Amino acid sequence: KNIERLYKFKTTMNQSVTSGTTSASIWMYYKLSLYLDTLVEVPVAVLRTVDKDILSKRVASRARGMGAMNRSAWDWITRSAANPSSYVPTDDLFTADRQQFYGTLLDDKGARYGVEINGPRRAAWGAPQSVEFQTTPAFSALRTDAPLNDVVRAARYPAVQMVYWMRELSEIAVMDHIFSQQDRVGNIDFVWKWYWVDAEGKIQDRRVKTKVGRDKINQIEMPDDIKAFKPVLLQRTWIGDNDAGMARRYANFAKKTNMVANLRHFNAKVYKNLQALARDLQMNGPMAKNLKSNYGLNAGQYKLLSENTIEVATILRNNCVEGKLRFDLNQGDFLKGQPTLEKVSCDGN
Repeated sequence: KNIERLYKFKTTMNQSVTSGTTSASIWMYYKLSLYLDTLVEVPVAVLRTVDKDILSKRVASRARGMGAMNRSAWDWITRSAANPSSYVPTDDLFTADRQQFYGTLLDDKGARYGVEINGPRRAAWGAPQSVEFQTTPAFSALRTDAPLNDVVRAARYPAVQMVYWMRELSEIAVMDHIFSQQDRVGNIDFVWKWYWVDAEGKIQDRRVKTKVGRDKINQIEMPDDIKAFKPVLLQRTWIGDNDAGMARRYANFAKKTNMVANLRHFNAKVYKNLQALARDLQMNGPMAKNLKSNYGLNAGQYKLLSENTIEVATILRNNCVEGKLRFDLNQGDFLKGQPTLEKVSCDGN
């Protein structure tokens, strides 16, 4: 059969000679993005199991890897398939009967951003690079205490593009803090899309199937059938590399460098959804019970997610109470040329 596209299958893999990967992190990023109704695109992810001997013999034993840590991870798959108890904790990698590996299957796509979003990456990995990341144009705009029109029109990128980027980056900061993500900078992707307002006043978009960078934007031709609507070409942000989270062993660089605390602009709808989720977790409400029962999370993972969600919601609420937060990241209204600033109760009701 012809294969149109391949999906990625990622297991948990955390050993001293491998890179850090937690499959539940990938799965939960997707689920939280749906609950919060984020603008940033997160790949569809589903839980998947694979027979341990099939994965070992058909894949791991033939995998060469692209580096020492990658090759070591494949060695661990082969070794643990023969002896599941050799991987500790075994429950991180195997089903209860120890006959299957479990992980996350995801539909990933996108091309890697350049310095415009990922930054120059001249600083050392970790906290220094995360601080440097916050000096990129869109994140700098997020940190600027001034009306939205002022901060975006002062940038060297188109104003509409800046508003889309600002909302997407604010959501990345929130989710990375919640999941204790330690490997975000340099792992933010994009897809190109045309956007326009149709004759009925509705926003339409169309994906461009190319991975050229921003320096080659002039190579992308406008489709003839939408020229009359004067569309704008935008980079939409995509995060597919979400596996270094949902574990206390990972360094939470979003938290360590105050990414959320530094935000001065935010989307009203996402704020309300976040505050509602935090209240539910505090009261052990329906969403809390659902997370405990239906997502395969262990007690430690649920506690991490719950504590960090409440913490992030509190940080943003305090910013709101202190008058530091503008709810003006409504990219649709901005695209239409309409006012974007909204009045929102700091409680999110």
